[in-house]
Amino acid sequence: MHRTPRGTGRPQGLRLLPNKLRLMSGITAFAFAVLAGAGVVNAISASAHTVTESSVTCTAAQISFNSFPAGQNVVSITTKVGQEAAKTVNRSFTGTSGTASVPITKSNDDVTISASWKADGGGSYGPVVKHRDGCGSPPPPPPPVCVSNPSNADFTVGYKPGTAFEAHAAYVGSKPLCEGVTRTVSLNSYQTEGPTWETSGTQKFISHDQVTLSASNTQGDLKVLQPSCFYQTDLYWGSMRFDGTPGNGPVPNFSKGINTPTNLIAARNGGTGCTPPPPVDVCKNIPGNQSEVPAGMVRDDAGNCTTPPPPPVDVCK
Repeated sequence: MHRTPRGTGRPQGLRLLPNKLRLMSGITAFAFAVLAGAGVVNAISASAHTVTESSVTCTAAQISFNSFPAGQNVVSITTKVGQEAAKTVNRSFTGTSGTASVPITKSNDDVTISASWKADGGGSYGPVVKHRDGCGSPPPPPPPVCVSNPSNADFTVGYKPGTAFEAHAAYVGSKPLCEGVTRTVSLNSYQTEGPTWETSGTQKFISHDQVTLSASNTQGDLKVLQPSCFYQTDLYWGSMRFDGTPGNGPVPNFSKGINTPTNLIAARNGGTGCTPPPPVDVCKNIPGNQSEVPAGMVRDDAGNCTTPPPPPVDVCK
């Protein structure tokens, strides 16, 4: 026969209920302490102050704040670009929300951002790492496309107006000449025996000038001496003198078929014949120019021409 234990008026299991409640209360207190240690409780209590967004550009870092007290709020923003030392800057905004911006170095390095504030007991944000691309120093411009093999059409070369003894040369190409690329233009003058190429006869070299065009010297003038009689001038490509000396090319000669200078651009012929010099007067005491002592006369040391006296007559044969 089952009997109820003495001194009890309720089932044994009901006596354990207060112990269970105490155990549950202890577990709850322990869990709360763990959450507090992990910052969850702080986050909940500080949730009134929030960061809604953070971002970086090539030159600035920005953080947007919300749910702050009315009035002026001061925040400290710390940035660290790549291997640079961290920099902290204070910013302020008025009202419950605002955006703070701080300058950063322009580069492709990552940016670490954090923030802190003292409002309502203080709070913090970050650090967070932001990545950037395309913010490095701009690449150097590509080298200009240059001309390594210019054609004659890339130059203007010609005589100056109204003269056969001066010329001008210039590079006029649409792209610059490559470094080290040059083109030389020369101008020569010759004295000739006639006013045309066909009548020039034997020519005598008089003068030479040249200009070398390059990337740094795109134009220049040429000038040569003018002969006193008939002349020919030749404007041509190259630096050869064509003066008749060894190694410098022959002087032009139409009748002998010497068509120099080579690479001719243009030529001019003209002038007038030379007036022959007056004959030397060998007898100053006789009117007019006497190129020689007249027959039967002699010239003395003073330059006078006289008739010598007849030989003496031999009276003693």
